[in-house]
Amino acid sequence: MTLPRDLRNKSDLKAAFKESQLWTRKELGQNFLIDHNLLRWLVDAGDVDGNDLVLDVGAGTGLLTRQVWAVEVDRRLFDFCSTYTSGLTNVRLLHQDVLRDKFHIDPALQSALQSELAARPGACLKVISNLPYSISTLVIPTLLEGPLPVRLMVLTVQKEVGERLAASPGTKAYGSLSVVVQARANVRILRILHHTVFWPQPSVDSAIVRIEAVPERIGRAVDPAWFGEVARGLFSARRKTAVNALGRNSKLRLQAERVAEALGRLGVDVRERGERLTVEQILDLSNELLKRDRAPVKVEDTP
Repeated sequence: MTLPRDLRNKSDLKAAFKESQLWTRKELGQNFLIDHNLLRWLVDAGDVDGNDLVLDVGAGTGLLTRQVWAVEVDRRLFDFCSTYTSGLTNVRLLHQDVLRDKFHIDPALQSALQSELAARPGACLKVISNLPYSISTLVIPTLLEGPLPVRLMVLTVQKEVGERLAASPGTKAYGSLSVVVQARANVRILRILHHTVFWPQPSVDSAIVRIEAVPERIGRAVDPAWFGEVARGLFSARRKTAVNALGRNSKLRLQAERVAEALGRLGVDVRERGERLTVEQILDLSNELLKRDRAPVKVEDTP
């Protein structure tokens, strides 16, 4: 298979797919960004320099894959990308999933990136990707919470996901995803992308988001898994007070009285709803609950 070095537009890409007998897979969230100006803009927004180690999640066609480590789970698309990027010595393409499960990075990928970072003192790990829609809400918090020292992410995601990532307390978009991500990073929507700049065209618009890790926030949660469960518990019944949302959550096994006591010790009104608590307040609450309640059941051990 021979591919042109530059797939300039949708027609080029569709023709290359037809020649390669490829088809897009909706279940893998395959919507390819075909505007080269936007691709360059995405890379520029990552402030990449020669010492950065860049991870591209869902390499897809390889249009964005330059000077990066890239992972692609679709075997046929991996072969397509391998052909397109052949001869580029600054590309390391891996055929695998970025995740082992919902809460962990694939061990082989993690080990490879850690070894590369160890061999390049001072290198920064950045994630720059047209992220597959189907995994965005799993990959982003997992990368931030995992052992890899991710400094910065510049990603395309569904517009609605971008709004959730950047949302403020008390807004409709604010939820557990907002809390878990903002507990470790600053989030900003850089621009909105119309659905016509992708192929196949998704039914919704997208957003480019910049997620910058804040080192001093890392470690604030005594038990990150427990913090995530508390955040999810608060928003599982977002119209209820925090006391009722957590006290009636069978997974957390907390008593409402203890939740009320913890909120009182933090100076938070016990009538406050979870959706109005700040990220800092939810962090403090999760830590406070650990002081007097038994050790929480780990996420991977829950039914």
